[in-house]
Amino acid sequence: MRFIRLISIITLLITFTTASSGQDVQVQKSTEKIRIDGNVFYVHNVKKGETIYSLTKVYNISEDELKRTNPQLVDGLKDGQVLRIPEKPLQAAVAQTTPSKPDGAVEHEVQRKETLYSISRQYNVSIDAIKRANPTIDDNIKKGQILYIPTQAAINGQANAIQPEVQQPVASIRHEKEGDNMAGEHIYHSVQKGETLYSIAKQYSANENTIKQLNSDAFKDNALLEGAVLRIPKYEPENLSSGTKILFPGYTYQPNETLTPVNSYRYTRTDIFNVAFLIPFNAKQSESATAAGDRKQNQYLEFYEGALLAIDTLKKDGLSLNVSTFDVSDARSLESALRSSDVQASQLVIAPVSAEFTEPLTAFAQRRQIPVVLARESVTDSIVAYNPYLIKLRPSPQAENHKLLKDICLPNRNIVLVAHHGGDTILLHSYSQILKEKGCTYSTLSYSIAQSRNELESKLNSTQENHIIVASANSQPFVMNILETLNVLSIKGKLKTFIYGSPEWRKMSMNSMQLAYLYSLNLRTAQVFYVDYNNLDTKKFIAKYRRHYKGEPGNYSFYGHDVSLYFLSCLKEYGANFMPFLPSHEESLLQSRFLFKQIGYGGMKNEGVFLLEYQPDLNIIRK
Repeated sequence: MRFIRLISIITLLITFTTASSGQDVQVQKSTEKIRIDGNVFYVHNVKKGETIYSLTKVYNISEDELKRTNPQLVDGLKDGQVLRIPEKPLQAAVAQTTPSKPDGAVEHEVQRKETLYSISRQYNVSIDAIKRANPTIDDNIKKGQILYIPTQAAINGQANAIQPEVQQPVASIRHEKEGDNMAGEHIYHSVQKGETLYSIAKQYSANENTIKQLNSDAFKDNALLEGAVLRIPKYEPENLSSGTKILFPGYTYQPNETLTPVNSYRYTRTDIFNVAFLIPFNAKQSESATAAGDRKQNQYLEFYEGALLAIDTLKKDGLSLNVSTFDVSDARSLESALRSSDVQASQLVIAPVSAEFTEPLTAFAQRRQIPVVLARESVTDSIVAYNPYLIKLRPSPQAENHKLLKDICLPNRNIVLVAHHGGDTILLHSYSQILKEKGCTYSTLSYSIAQSRNELESKLNSTQENHIIVASANSQPFVMNILETLNVLSIKGKLKTFIYGSPEWRKMSMNSMQLAYLYSLNLRTAQVFYVDYNNLDTKKFIAKYRRHYKGEPGNYSFYGHDVSLYFLSCLKEYGANFMPFLPSHEESLLQSRFLFKQIGYGGMKNEGVFLLEYQPDLNIIRK
């Protein structure tokens, strides 16, 4: 008995020593959080000396839950592993007596905010059918429960019945900080059921061997572990100068070469394209959402009216289309539309929706490999960079600034960058960076309304063209003062003066004298949208709009027409695989310019901006 007791004491001592030594390395709780399917996790990079025990203490999580969330721990904790750890772990397993799995049923893990009703809609089965397959559940299901979902085949007793699509969770992981899903050197990806190294590498246009080397612990017997978190090299624009870039299936080219894919498609009258419009007809309208004149109108209805006129033109030109339209004014209606067979069978989805709908649309585009045109919101480049089926239409402010200053650095020009004292520092920094990149010689002036008139006069040159860039977008008193001062000085010194202003200037309320200054000072301003009412095509569109809708078209009417005409023409010219051809495709449009560029290894962004040149003869030239 004494011998046995001695052995027990030695064993206890060894156990205590091991646990203590595991705590010698102090675990630092990660500050990086990610969101996976609505749940928030910490991303923890394992360091040498850390143990499962020490991690459970720091993150207040049970060992069982840590291993369940990170299946790669089946082979033990290893230095360099990436773990996802729930921000709010379940300290006790959800009490549930699991019935036997019915034949043909699929398993579903209940997610946050899910109900029996939402799950029944997702799988297209009745609530009663789910309850019969899970006799121990009631209406109050809990996150983490495993439910058996009977298929229609099992319910109907039809062995060959078609099962509805089981939508997999979105595999991509988004950082908790909105718009920062590219933080650090890597992005992260949670491996979902059925995914392979090949499919993930293709999704991110990454190298399979690189992913494997960075995530050796995520493989068992050369197969990916479901639920493992992968580190994937971050997209870096500056690193695209070498190597082969994979564009879309069947197309490769070197980044330093011009993209010239060969179009082998030839349209025939028997070809029919399916196109879906997802439009929030009943969404809340902005205060500025009015059409021309005094006819107040829903901006999304305007967009659709313009689209219908473009569709009518193309159909008369021989294009065969099946057009489906869905009102997606809230999250539920959007989800319903994306699950519909009409949308899932489309070759193109056009969605002039607001920012809160971006995430489900991007997930749908990638999952179904269907091009989605984001026609309203200016989403970040990082969202598009890893999704080759997204098309971002709204050019960035930086694209507008580059267009404005594109040709300013010419010989025999006196260039002055005027800053609003204590004003728009972001715009000032953008202009400064562009001028420096171009190697321009220029002077600067910090201008205040009360004191700087003489300083501005000293900056002007009587023997050269004076090109004055004003870094102010929203201060109307400041802009009005600059315009008046420059006009007086230009007349006094008989100077040739050009003033460069923000697109916001055109929205400012000006009297006739102030408007005259814009022309006499040869204003240059960049604009994303501009309608030339002297254009013959514009006149034809307005006449057609009046006949059909008994009113005047607004900006959204022109926009809906341009978006639809451009992309439906792409379908006709290149077929369903039109994405590689967007950078080289040109179309004569009414108020928009589409100049597409691929972002990284992903989708396309529009950099098409107009430069408006105001002339002393009161004409405006659009370039």
